[in-house]
Amino acid sequence: MKKAQGSLEYSAMIALILVIILVAVFYFGEGVVPKAIRSTQQNEILQYQNSVEVIKSNYEATEAWNSFKNKTISCSNS
Repeated sequence: MKKAQGSLEYSAMIALILVIILVAVFYFGEGVVPKAIRSTQQNEILQYQNSVEVIKSNYEATEAWNSFKNKTISCSNS
């Protein structure tokens, strides 16, 4: 066996082991990428909730919230 062929085989085995480890981490564990995606989605939801709270507080400040709430409830009941 030549020296270059042996080192190439060892390099291929190391690369295969690294791929197996990465697949195992993402399959069995949460992984880094899914946590980042989930965190981004949670941040978007929090931004929407903050926007809704601001809109609601503006309606409450102008005392239009009760009439708006009554219209919404009557629409959902009919």
